[in-house]
Amino acid sequence: MPPSPAIPAPWVQDVDQEELLKAYEPEFGGDILAIIRLMTRPKRWALHMIYPPLKTYVKDRIALIGDAAHAMVPFIGAGAGQGFEDVYAICRILSHPKVTKSRLSDAFVMYDNYRRPLANKTLEQSLVAGDNLECFIPGGEDVTRQRIRMMYEDQWIQNLWHHDFDEEVTKILEEF
Repeated sequence: MPPSPAIPAPWVQDVDQEELLKAYEPEFGGDILAIIRLMTRPKRWALHMIYPPLKTYVKDRIALIGDAAHAMVPFIGAGAGQGFEDVYAICRILSHPKVTKSRLSDAFVMYDNYRRPLANKTLEQSLVAGDNLECFIPGGEDVTRQRIRMMYEDQWIQNLWHHDFDEEVTKILEEF
């Protein structure tokens, strides 16, 4: 196995309270600033993700789930949920009566074909949301508000939180 690349900075760093206040003062009200002033040892946490998204989550009889498959930034609050959906889907698939030791690879391919497109789309949308929320785009605040509104009106993002996951897994199992 090749050595892991060096981590450019610590994952958690102490941050000066004044630096934190300066970052939040322009946009947040007094209550938030009062909470920040109560922090005795504020920390800065690095955000880590898998990018570009993986082309597969499976190899032979090994399957990746959760952050091992699709670690993502937190801007749509769906990373942990994607991990739960992975676990639910793979448990349902592996407990199907037609899944035997000889068909384990087929079961993992079914899991990969179902979960990877959904989780990778969530990973990509989380990046887009981060760009929108952090205003990393030309055009400023008005453009950002418009993009955020469009993103949340997008049918895909609605389906992220409002879908019958059990029904979807049952449907893919019918194909097995």
